[in-house]
Amino acid sequence: MPPAPPLSENPPNHILFLTNLPEETNELMLSMLFTQFPGFKEARLVPGCHDIVFVEFDNEVQAGAALDALQGFKITQNNAMKISFVKKERLSLWSTPVPSPPPLTQSLEISPP
Repeated sequence: MPPAPPLSENPPNHILFLTNLPEETNELMLSMLFTQFPGFKEARLVPGCHDIVFVEFDNEVQAGAALDALQGFKITQNNAMKISFVKKERLSLWSTPVPSPPPLTQSLEISPP
């Protein structure tokens, strides 16, 4: 029987690509999960897509350790994370700036009683 193909067929990278996440996934939840791994820098959801997340590490070795440890980790009973090294085509989603909230146009004025 031939050996099973690796779970991530993309070349190693310092950024991981996560899918199969529950709708309630947020950056804080993922940061708490990945902060246990050395080199963790940031978890970023793609705006408007709860099911696509990028997780950045200092280097590809640290990203690989997290990938190996958390592949298939169940965030909920029905959602086992699928983790791979990011493909070059997807790096454009990572580098897309997250929109800032609009500036406040009103100031609060407090009147003396």
